[in-house]
Amino acid sequence: MKFYYLASLGYHMMSTFKHMYDSWFLVKKDFLEMLLHHILTMGLFMFSYMINLTKVGSLVMFLHDIADVPIALLKSVIETTFKKAIIPIGSGWLPIAWFYTRLWVFPQLIYHCFLVHPIPMIFPNMNLEGHRDALLSHIHPMILFHALFLSCLFLLHIYWFSQLVKGIYKSLRSGFDSKDVHSQIESTSRGRLTNKSAPTR
Repeated sequence: MKFYYLASLGYHMMSTFKHMYDSWFLVKKDFLEMLLHHILTMGLFMFSYMINLTKVGSLVMFLHDIADVPIALLKSVIETTFKKAIIPIGSGWLPIAWFYTRLWVFPQLIYHCFLVHPIPMIFPNMNLEGHRDALLSHIHPMILFHALFLSCLFLLHIYWFSQLVKGIYKSLRSGFDSKDVHSQIESTSRGRLTNKSAPTR
């Protein structure tokens, strides 16, 4: 579990650094949304690990990793000659996995574990003397802090799911010739590098 946490945190820290570094040269349309996502994610990772909320934290991480597999697959083939064969399969699996894990299970996890019964759900052995759960069951304010961050993350998931459905619809109409939505780049005002010829979706 420790390795899972630290490896995932390292990945998101690298993604945040890359996101900020790339924005110096090319400004993406979803820059602010992704920046907010990275801040929320790293905050949740670090605080849940420090106060030992790893039981629920690992479930949240696992739910997000399920949908990340088809996302990575689509991004890896989006610019290749195999895209017309693989993208339809990924486009069918991705919205189902995203909706079930991030829009159905994820909010229920937030609701039950952090809002309805936070102490018994997260610390089931709190009545056992000397148990780790009994020593941590007093950190209720931090649980509410996590619920707030996770709720903001859920709102981002709703926004991205709407963009995902819109992108798949446009791809269906164009015969899967459209490119990755996240590759849409606006001209930057920094004067370092621009991409004014980026195709519209």
